Amino acid sequence: MDVHEVSAFAELWRISLKHFMLFGFFCVLIGCHHFVPVEDFDVNARMTLLPPVEIKLDGLQSAKSLSFVFFADMQVDARLREDLRTPSLNPLRAYLEKKPVDFIVSGGDNTENGVEAEYNYIHEEVESFGLPAYWVLGNHDLFNGGWNQWQKKYGTATRVLKTDLLSLYLLDNASGTIGETQRTWLAQQLKQDKARYKIMAMHFPLFSGNHFELDGQPHMREAQTLAKLFEEHGVSLVLMGHSHIFRTSKINGIDYVVLSALKENSPNKAFARVDVSEKGVKSTFVKITIDGYLE
Repeated sequence: MDVHEVSAFAELWRISLKHFMLFGFFCVLIGCHHFVPVEDFDVNARMTLLPPVEIKLDGLQSAKSLSFVFFADMQVDARLREDLRTPSLNPLRAYLEKKPVDFIVSGGDNTENGVEAEYNYIHEEVESFGLPAYWVLGNHDLFNGGWNQWQKKYGTATRVLKTDLLSLYLLDNASGTIGETQRTWLAQQLKQDKARYKIMAMHFPLFSGNHFELDGQPHMREAQTLAKLFEEHGVSLVLMGHSHIFRTSKINGIDYVVLSALKENSPNKAFARVDVSEKGVKSTFVKITIDGYLE
């Protein structure tokens, strides 16, 4: 290696180190808790310990239409006064009294710290709606040994809700990746899935909204693989959370929706109503306001 090669290598190293330091500063500035270590074995370990299950939705097996509400990032914090933990559920309750649905799906980060008191509180609050509730695992739900709390309350983190009309897949990417085991299972399921419509729900967005937003699926190759899989098998809608930023996009015929957080101090709170019928899949976004809600 001559002096010119050494100088070029040193310059490349200096630039790389500078970019790494800038990234670290940016991470600290916006909050490192949004960056989850990417460990494929972690997701696969959950899959191996508790394999996916299929849940047949009682009373809806032959239904020609059905509806559900999807929200994300309630992040119940046991350190707050009870009246400040879930105020967004009040307008949601009022909405559902006027426009009922068949069930509720929470898209992860149901808790702030993954502790038992938070798991119990949000579960009881949502169950009080008197509707079946299904839960997606989020990164906050894993904090402080939260996976143990999840197992006791919900069992496996990967499920598919089934009717003749709809298959709704609740996926586990709470560590930032679907992982090979879950991805293989999903491909096999979709290949044999005869439901007219297929919808995905997961916590991490599959794609980031722009180059400055770094909280999308960390493994871009995996994200591209999943997107292709969804396209091949006619998935209609992908519901996600985590970013606390509302956005929608249509990519190759599939609607990708990221819901803003429903937590107490979050601006632009919103939830999604999804109506599925023989005519198709329709998403309605409902914004929570100071006075209630606004469609």
